[in-house]
Amino acid sequence: DYDDSDGEEGDSDEEESPASDSLQDDELGELSSQHGAIWDIYRWEDSDAILQLLHEVARERDIEITSNPIHDQLFYLDASLRRRLRVKYGVHGWRFIQRHGDAIFIPAGCPHQVRNLSSCVKVALDFVSPENAHRCVSLTEQFAKAA
Repeated sequence: DYDDSDGEEGDSDEEESPASDSLQDDELGELSSQHGAIWDIYRWEDSDAILQLLHEVARERDIEITSNPIHDQLFYLDASLRRRLRVKYGVHGWRFIQRHGDAIFIPAGCPHQVRNLSSCVKVALDFVSPENAHRCVSLTEQFAKAA
């Protein structure tokens, strides 16, 4: 999981101006009147490229990484980091707003992050489909090693 609940944002091209109370997103537009959460979801096949980017960012910011930076939620991929991921690694995610009543399905092993636009309640339910069981076992082993 790559969730922004407590992650660091770093330098961001998505500016929130205190004077205008505006929240502008390069991909989603004006968000100051929006409620819900912004999601970025990536293919599980892109996990290695995302890890490479996060290790680069950690070195640049002089942050020591002792385990998996995706699972540890060390970074939030802001506009500049998402752009860097696209340009340098060819990785494109899906970015959208979850609104009241929407349910989000995240396939097993897909890195993702969430940024709340307003107060939100999270209810999660894990489901393992037979075709993704092997990926779930692999993720469980990764988390066990990190503990």
